[in-house]
Amino acid sequence: MEGFRELTDNKYFLENLNREKIVKPTEIQTRSFKYILEGENIAILSKTGTGKTLAYLLPLLEKIESEKKDIQIVIIAPTYELLLQINENIKSLTKGTDIRSSIIIGNVSIKRQIEKIKEKPHIITASAGRLIELIKAKKIKLHNVKTIVLDEIDRMVDNNNKSQTESILKSLMKSVQVVSASATVSKDSVNILKSLGFNSRTISIENRKKSSSLITHQYIVCDKRDNLKRIKDLSKTKDFKAIIFFNDSNRMVNLNEKLNYNRIESVYLHGVMKKFERENSIRKFRSSKAKVLVTSDLSARGLDFKNITHVINYTLPKDSKTYLHRTGRTGRAGKSGIALSLVDKMELKRYLKMMKELEIEPVEIRKKKSV
Repeated sequence: MEGFRELTDNKYFLENLNREKIVKPTEIQTRSFKYILEGENIAILSKTGTGKTLAYLLPLLEKIESEKKDIQIVIIAPTYELLLQINENIKSLTKGTDIRSSIIIGNVSIKRQIEKIKEKPHIITASAGRLIELIKAKKIKLHNVKTIVLDEIDRMVDNNNKSQTESILKSLMKSVQVVSASATVSKDSVNILKSLGFNSRTISIENRKKSSSLITHQYIVCDKRDNLKRIKDLSKTKDFKAIIFFNDSNRMVNLNEKLNYNRIESVYLHGVMKKFERENSIRKFRSSKAKVLVTSDLSARGLDFKNITHVINYTLPKDSKTYLHRTGRTGRAGKSGIALSLVDKMELKRYLKMMKELEIEPVEIRKKKSV
């Protein structure tokens, strides 16, 4: 397929895609377009960085009847940062059109959000908790919703979110289209949707290799006290831009302070930050005013940043699935990237076992060798 003209003839969508230098649809976008446009329940399964968000947004926006003053599409996702990113994608794609969108999240003024709902958006991106709050208060009506999207479906039906997701699905008409997306979809996710009467066609893009061939996987065996020095050395690499992952938010803040003290511009993201603080961190990192983003798996889930040269596992992820989610932040849009894990001797066995499970042959970086 040569370009998006094979999928849509909407001049505004095409102009907006071209402006963002998105000129050719990915395989997942091409394969899922027809089924979503025709209203089928679809589960999009494709590794990080393959364009899943646009895969569902473009056909769904094609279906919007802009002359109607109803909410027609609801998108829910597990984190504020991901919701903000999806909403920005919608705003970018719909410039020049009559399509209205709004974002609904917790920890901000509910009165202001109610005012936004009165403006009759066609599409809303929402956190499950705040959406349920508005439904119970009878401030939002979903009876004309045609499609609901569950982004990061495996997170939306985990133990923390399952009851809220089920509650929202039960509040919709039985005829609603359900679109789900994730790099990994568990059997539990599929079974929960089936139990609620939503059978889905799975559109899956899977290669034999579970990780992108554009990513070089490396590891350094060192004491934890040497990790900062390793990162300082890496920061001297040309065009260095890195995401550093932690399992512990307290240590995350501590490293961020040390990096800035050492004149390495760094910002961090974690779940308890205020809205303006999170927005400020994301803005600085997107604009490359900060070279490093220190974060957790929860906060960075689904976020898309350009030109990431390194993903650094300061602490090892809990499992191989999380490793793929983390390292998929680099090696995107045809550019190569490095996934570097800083492991001590106690962690080495678990790391190598994880690599074997993922069919990855990592390269050990020894002292006095450049990365």
